[in-house]
Amino acid sequence: MLRLQITIGIIAHALIAISSAASAQEVLKIGMVQAMTGPLSQAGKAAANGALLYLKQHGDVVAGRKIQLIIKDDGSVPDVAKRLTQELIVNE
Repeated sequence: MLRLQITIGIIAHALIAISSAASAQEVLKIGMVQAMTGPLSQAGKAAANGALLYLKQHGDVVAGRKIQLIIKDDGSVPDVAKRLTQELIVNE
């Protein structure tokens, strides 16, 4: 449950940052590292599906910028989550 609340908070902060961004043409990529497999998969799938549902209901454009959601599966392994998060920061 805590992981879901943290994810929602991160998404909310990202959306706030969008509204103050200068470039309206660039696609905004939001990365979510979630447990889609493993013992915590139910919460990870719920968080990812919640974010996708929000984009479906409200559109994928905020403040003139298209949002691209990138979901990565950490398999409920903290070290994998750290590596995937670092890869998202560097590559995306």
